[in-house]
Amino acid sequence: MNVIIYTVDGGIAYLKTDYSNLDKYMDALNLFPKPFIKATNRNGNKVLINTRNISAIEEDN
Repeated sequence: MNVIIYTVDGGIAYLKTDYSNLDKYMDALNLFPKPFIKATNRNGNKVLINTRNISAIEEDN
């Protein structure tokens, strides 16, 4: 599954996960909180997202 992560400062990042749907991904994120998530930005560069700065997460179909 691909996930789109929106940050409070207007950034957008993309993440490929092994989870089958967004609910399972969100459950895992809440159960095992991490200060940062590795993702890819619009330019294809690897970025670290501070989990406190996430404003929304949605599934990319």
